[in-house]
Amino acid sequence: MPLNQYRIMEMLLIRRLAGWSEFILSFAGVLLLVLAFHTLMKKAGNKLPYVIGAIALVACLIPFRVSEPLVALFVGQADFPVFAVLPYSLYFAGGILFAQKDLRFNIKCLLISLAGGAYFVIIYIVSGGMPSRFPLSLAYLVGGMPLVYLYYLLARWLAKFKLSSVLQTIGANALFYLLLHNIFIFTIRGVPFFRSTMQFTVIIFIIIMCMIYYLQKLITPKKPQVTEKEGL
Repeated sequence: MPLNQYRIMEMLLIRRLAGWSEFILSFAGVLLLVLAFHTLMKKAGNKLPYVIGAIALVACLIPFRVSEPLVALFVGQADFPVFAVLPYSLYFAGGILFAQKDLRFNIKCLLISLAGGAYFVIIYIVSGGMPSRFPLSLAYLVGGMPLVYLYYLLARWLAKFKLSSVLQTIGANALFYLLLHNIFIFTIRGVPFFRSTMQFTVIIFIIIMCMIYYLQKLITPKKPQVTEKEGL
């Protein structure tokens, strides 16, 4: 379908979710929820990750379908691509818990993550296919737990090296990178030399990330250096 004023209005009013941009809206949805319930979240204290985790599981198990994109953005029980805020907040809850308790390698966390991965594999074998992603199934939601936990441990290990400063910069400006990355992707898809191959994808990914990193450095104000006389 060609891009016209009606389609643009549909996307601006979130009556239609633009392809490749679902995650950006979900990112904004998380920020909106945190802003709206900031006071309640502070009052919950150490119970917050458990409350969010329970809400995430309930949202994932809702037995009805949603056709309204704005509602689906949060609930996720839809037949079209959407990264639902509430169900995927299960990992947000896990991040809060890890930060509160400063968890690193933990045998209980390892077993829970492996249980999530095992449930995914069991459903895959029994059903003879991938667990449902749209609408989101519990198996698909928890199936990524082992990879997320491995990613977390890898990130902590990489923090010991100088290269981690580059990765920290990207992580601290995730939304900025996501927005510009999508803009570059939309632009590149329209050029004649675009190819849907792994080699082309990796090369373009590296080029785009380097360009965004350079742009981010240009707009980031440098910290003023304090001389010895000024310090005294």
